[in-house]
Amino acid sequence: MKRARLHRFQPETDEAMYREELLHSNDLGHCLPGHRLTNVFRVVSREATPVSSAIESHLKGANGCIERWTIVRTGDVLEHKITVTGLSEREARELRDKLRSLDGSLKTHLEHLLEVRNKGISQAS
Repeated sequence: MKRARLHRFQPETDEAMYREELLHSNDLGHCLPGHRLTNVFRVVSREATPVSSAIESHLKGANGCIERWTIVRTGDVLEHKITVTGLSEREARELRDKLRSLDGSLKTHLEHLLEVRNKGISQAS
C-alpha cells in the first residue's frame, strides 16, 4: 500500500512569501502607495457624563494627528466625531477598544478611509 505524500505550499521567492503574509494581514494601509489612511472615531455619550478630556488623553497617547473633532448634541446625548491620521488600522482598533471602555461611553464606532493623495478623491474601505 502506497502512502500519500503530503505537499506543503513552499513559496518559490521572497516576493511570494511577502504576498502570502499580506493576504493574512489585518493592516494593509501601508501597502497602498499613493494612499493615506484616515480613521474616523464616533463616540456617543450622555451629556451628564463628560468624556471629552478622557478621549483627548487617549488620543494623545496614541500619537495620531487629530484633523477634525466635532461634537453634536441631540437632547442629552453627545456624539463626538473625531478624524485622526497617522495611525495604522491595528493602532486605530486598539484605540477604539480603549474609547469603548470609557465610563459614560454608550457606543463607539471606527471607520477606516483610504484617501488618494493629490487627487482629492476619498474612498471608504
